[in-house]
Amino acid sequence: MVTDCKHIKTKLTHEDIKLKIVGIKYFMDGTLTICVLTLKNGFKVTGESACIDEANYDEKIGREIAYNNAEEKIWQLEGYLIKEKLYHNPSCNRLECVPLPEKK
Repeated sequence: MVTDCKHIKTKLTHEDIKLKIVGIKYFMDGTLTICVLTLKNGFKVTGESACIDEANYDEKIGREIAYNNAEEKIWQLEGYLIKEKLYHNPSCNRLECVPLPEKK
């Protein structure tokens, strides 16, 4: 357990997220595009995009949307990881969660 909050990042940047990605694969099936991002620790996240009409399908746009959707999941995972580290480190109480009010 870390005892000094200075070692726990409390802000993520786009660069932080990009540095987590070590692999990118795309799969296409008709108008569906799936992006699989492999992270440094081996975990994989996916993003998808789909087009209504095959006549309007643009592979470049499909890949971009699928990639962005996969990348968004990394933001959520990394945010959760930081919050979990802070939660388990009592000396970092400046970011303590406020309990929800009790239901009446």
